[in-house]
Amino acid sequence: MKEKYLIIEEFELHRSGAVTALLERLLEEEEVYLTIRWKFFSVRLNRSLLERIASLLYEQGVKKEFTVCCIVETAQWKEVYRLRKVLNRYGFEVLLHASPSLTVKSLKKTGQKMLLEELRIVGDDYESLRKEYERLKGAGIPITFDESRISTEQYMEWFQSWMSDRDACWLLPFRGMVGYMLTGAWLGGCEHGSCLGKYLCMDRDGALFFCEKKLERSRMYEISSLPGEQLYDQNYERVLGHAVEKRRRCQAECGDFPVCRGGCPLQASGQEDCQACRKKIAYVSLFLQKHSRNYFADTVNPVIRQMFLSTVAFGFIPEEHGV
Repeated sequence: MKEKYLIIEEFELHRSGAVTALLERLLEEEEVYLTIRWKFFSVRLNRSLLERIASLLYEQGVKKEFTVCCIVETAQWKEVYRLRKVLNRYGFEVLLHASPSLTVKSLKKTGQKMLLEELRIVGDDYESLRKEYERLKGAGIPITFDESRISTEQYMEWFQSWMSDRDACWLLPFRGMVGYMLTGAWLGGCEHGSCLGKYLCMDRDGALFFCEKKLERSRMYEISSLPGEQLYDQNYERVLGHAVEKRRRCQAECGDFPVCRGGCPLQASGQEDCQACRKKIAYVSLFLQKHSRNYFADTVNPVIRQMFLSTVAFGFIPEEHGV
């Protein structure tokens, strides 16, 4: 079954017609599992808005016999907790943006009452990101951050420190690479995957993009409710062609392609970017091989040990990992 992700920014009630039209177009496709990511930032999260959205999704999903999973992304953690009964009733998951007012205690309390998919921390530099992670890791919620804000050396330094942390929680920028090396299955984000055609983002003005990052060349057109309008235009076909060519070239020329997966198809990766990525891969690979020889007996990181034991139990450890 194919997966589709629709990312909608700052939903407003007067946009419901355009959103409904786009949902109908996506749900016309057969064998599609649709995930809706609704981003709330400046729009106040309230009961009537949530119930309106839930009704819209429920009606479209049931009518077309498709499963619809809706994710609310918001920095308004107090509103999330206050409306947790509404969110839980309609099956919303929450991707939470950290704020200075968010504490470990409040995060744990929220996590016990509803499903928190992950916590996104923000910072101006490596030190501030590390500090924010240390402050909130005790809640046990998977944490992610913008990996582009740290250097290759800082990535490796943080990884080594994270591996020896007995109180660590999942740091998602490490999970993709570590998960593949332990299981052979890719667990990473859209930056390293063939995501064109899978991710769509509609901004508050109704413009449609290939992804939520709104990268160069990713804008498609102004969406309307006209039934005859094509979902993908000529720009999409052109960009998709370039992306396929780029991935095939990477796959043919680079032995690290199974881990890197060619990077973001909307960004032209230069030689410097590839060298930095390969440096990370080599470092993590050697680190894991060294520790896997003794079944990670000297590794105190709880999430690594849990993943390792699961892979052993299900027979996922490839031979070249040294186990």
